[in-house]
Amino acid sequence: MSWVELLALAVAGFGAGMINTIVGSGTLITFPILLFLGMRRSRPTSRARWA
Repeated sequence: MSWVELLALAVAGFGAGMINTIVGSGTLITFPILLFLGMRRSRPTSRARWA
């Protein structure tokens, strides 16, 4: 992973955490970012359900 991808993940994770503390829908941020960075569709879905 490049530093740009790691930065995008960090920003998305922070933003999702902030949203999850208020309304609980942080997956709306993290799921598209993980798909954009090349994860197969099943992995982000399972990670979102596990967390």
